[in-house]
Amino acid sequence: MIDQKTGVEYNIFDLGFDRFLTKVSDADGDLGLASIMKSTASSVVSLSSLSSGGVSQNIKMVDGYLQSKDFEAGVKGWRIDAEGNVEFVNGLFRGQLVGNTIYIPNATTPLFSVDATGNAKVNSLERNDFHWFTLFESIDGYAKSPADHIICNPSSVDLTTVATTDSETRLQKLQISSNSTFTWDKNRKFKTLIRAVSSTQVLTYLVTGNNVSGLNNTTRHLGFKIYSGAIYATVGNGTSETAVDTGVIYNANNYILLEVKYIAGVSAKFYVGGILKATITTNLPSGTSNAVNILDVLLTTLADVSKEVDICYYDFWQAN
Repeated sequence: MIDQKTGVEYNIFDLGFDRFLTKVSDADGDLGLASIMKSTASSVVSLSSLSSGGVSQNIKMVDGYLQSKDFEAGVKGWRIDAEGNVEFVNGLFRGQLVGNTIYIPNATTPLFSVDATGNAKVNSLERNDFHWFTLFESIDGYAKSPADHIICNPSSVDLTTVATTDSETRLQKLQISSNSTFTWDKNRKFKTLIRAVSSTQVLTYLVTGNNVSGLNNTTRHLGFKIYSGAIYATVGNGTSETAVDTGVIYNANNYILLEVKYIAGVSAKFYVGGILKATITTNLPSGTSNAVNILDVLLTTLADVSKEVDICYYDFWQAN
């Protein structure tokens, strides 16, 4: 701070006056440091002439608060206190806004809030992304082959094969629309809960995208391949497949949670039981081919024994 009487610069915070500035000015309106240090009669300090740079005359200190001259709590002006609490009308931030909680009360509509764990409360929400969730209450509108080997139960949709080696059962959900809506060039993810009745001599592909017969799926897809009890993360770009063993061995008749989070053109992350098990960055799909295939499940028996897989729910999302 510049003492305009003497021209000497002082650090008032080192002197302990950061919260106890007093007195406003002398007779001719100039503010001198000595008058601040000596006076105790007033609790208000005008900063109209604190520095040669010219601080606005509309700023003042009031009992430890730095505020605009016209400040009224909740009405107008601004205030900053010594503990770092602030009140402003509007703000422009060129960087990040970081905090534990965002809370915006409003007198006429329900509040909007987001807490530190990501829970949000809003009055209404308009979405531009795509989200689809199903408990498989019905499978009308799905592609089913053979249809009589796919049934809905109260807790899941169940796929079974006939008891012949290489027999397949397939369930698909496709959203036929403009290819500009569904594309591999947008982020997407899915989560599902499944149960396999048998974990040996069976191959199951559960993906968003497309499936083909056999152990290698090079078509555009993201998802999981379960081969005789081993769970693999798998992606394909239309030419090649990348499959990574997650290290998780699947035990028959257990429920297992599977999830894929895809950042377009960057990576696909694969979670088993809520734990990240694999990250793939090669042979990621791009473009629009097979992007409308929201769900594709292909079950293949590798012996003359019927195999079964049950899917409890499926949750799919794609960014706008």
